[in-house]
Amino acid sequence: RDSVWSPDQKKLLMDSVFRGFDIPKSYLRRRHGDSHYDWECVDGQQRMRTVWAFFDGEFALDDKHTPELAGKRYADLSPEERFPFDTHQFTLVEIRDADDDQIREMFCRLQNGKPLNAAEKRNAMVSGMRDFVAEVAEHPLFGSVRFGNARKQHQQVAAQIVALELAGEPVDVRNTNLTRLYVTHKNFEAGGTVAARVKTILGFLYRAFPERAPELKRGLVVSLYLLASDLYRTFNIKGREEEFRDFVIGFENQRRMNPDDTPWIRFREKLSHASDSADSIDFRHRFMLERVHIFMTDLIPLDPKRAFTEPQRIAIYRRDDGKCRACGTTVPWDNFHADHVVPHSQGGPTSVKNGRLTCGNCNLTKGSAPVDNAGPS
Repeated sequence: RDSVWSPDQKKLLMDSVFRGFDIPKSYLRRRHGDSHYDWECVDGQQRMRTVWAFFDGEFALDDKHTPELAGKRYADLSPEERFPFDTHQFTLVEIRDADDDQIREMFCRLQNGKPLNAAEKRNAMVSGMRDFVAEVAEHPLFGSVRFGNARKQHQQVAAQIVALELAGEPVDVRNTNLTRLYVTHKNFEAGGTVAARVKTILGFLYRAFPERAPELKRGLVVSLYLLASDLYRTFNIKGREEEFRDFVIGFENQRRMNPDDTPWIRFREKLSHASDSADSIDFRHRFMLERVHIFMTDLIPLDPKRAFTEPQRIAIYRRDDGKCRACGTTVPWDNFHADHVVPHSQGGPTSVKNGRLTCGNCNLTKGSAPVDNAGPS
């Protein structure tokens, strides 16, 4: 986990060192490198961080814990004063041949400092969902949010986002439900369609907010993700990131200007009380969805039918004479792709007129850009 000790806890540890008190063991897991060993700290990270921080002069001793050395950093100490620190013996336990399950179980049992919060406990689980959430929490969007990452706050929000995407609607994303998510999706595929969609929506939001934005508070980020995901699923909003950003900024301005209006009061309550419940998320989502449609009045609906029907596929194949319209290769019936000329994600209809025959290679490398010279209209 991250550094979580308070300055007082750090100074108390250093007082124990200077007084020669016994310090609890630190546990290190030995791992093989390419041509060497390296070590992973299983328990004792806070103590080790504190020792290094004092040695590097990041904090001074105080008169509460070490009055005879109050105000001095390591560099200020005389050789005699440094002696207890320089010669203190720390006990290290080396763990060998342990798998990830055993290490994470040991980590959870050994914690004896500040108790782990729910996000930190989930981070210690062995789960494909845990790994994907940790990856999502590193997305550049989290560099634009207003809240920090102390005690895995970014992972907390990332887990809520993934839970909402999996459900496809407002659901309860409190800690109990998130822990269950990690268990039930232990084998979650980071390369699957849900994962790809999460990254797509986060990419849209990041393009809307490429820099740190005061509007991106913790509760609102979850609602903005759900709003963007809903719009992405139903309308063509690619390339409209700046307009979406203007909507969010205007929405927050209205919220500040109308503090006493009943609808805005309710929105504020749903953002501050039980904000992770399905009821609160659903209210905020419907509230924002109504207003985004007032702001973005010309949204183009996507064709609700994405896949071409069998008769449409036959018509496209015969019309294009069994040849790939991108490279001209003859493609057998049982191996051709019916492809959208104007991509479905950009509002292209699923129709014979907007369809074309492609080989697998051309279809998979095309991406979502519209195709020129796509055949007869």
